[in-house]
Amino acid sequence: MMLHLPRRTALCLPLGLLARPAAAAPATVRFKVMREGREVGFHRVTVTQDGTTTRAVAEIEIIVRVMSFTVFSYRVQAQEVWRDGRLVSADSRSEKKGQPNSMVVRADAQGLAFQATGGNGRLPADAAPLTWWRETSMRGPLFDPATGALVAAPPRRTPLDGARLRWSVTADPGGEATYASPDGAWTGFSTRGEDGSAIVYQPA
Repeated sequence: MMLHLPRRTALCLPLGLLARPAAAAPATVRFKVMREGREVGFHRVTVTQDGTTTRAVAEIEIIVRVMSFTVFSYRVQAQEVWRDGRLVSADSRSEKKGQPNSMVVRADAQGLAFQATGGNGRLPADAAPLTWWRETSMRGPLFDPATGALVAAPPRRTPLDGARLRWSVTADPGGEATYASPDGAWTGFSTRGEDGSAIVYQPA
């Protein structure tokens, strides 16, 4: 769940083909991750629908090199399962600068329970990971898919024109994602790295 370049990553990181899943056929979106105008990796999400169950599989790989030296690396393998509009489970494994991290979320009778590298805890039943691909998730409680912490500030929705809208998150992990309207297809993403570098997703 997560791209937020050198800061904590929100999978679940930002084409216009990935709408709210409604068909049995898989929908795949792939972005090029651009840092200051240079391609440094990719973010791919594949969504499949089986009745009322939606499964999203995400893969992120980012490598920043200066000359022949790798100065930053980030990899994510993640999966979310949704049923009847509620999160059933989420699993992610990531490695940032050689440091591994994992996160497991499971729904139970009390809501959502998570186990992460940094600790365990509970979340509201209607919470969703801030992984950006699912526009409807932006309307409820969000949590950091790397740590399980609830996002401190609610996202802000801004209509851009008759065919697009934007959701912005100012709290860490932050960023801006754009979506097609009214179908909610994910069409772009941007954020800033810890060093202030501009991170932009472009369709691949």
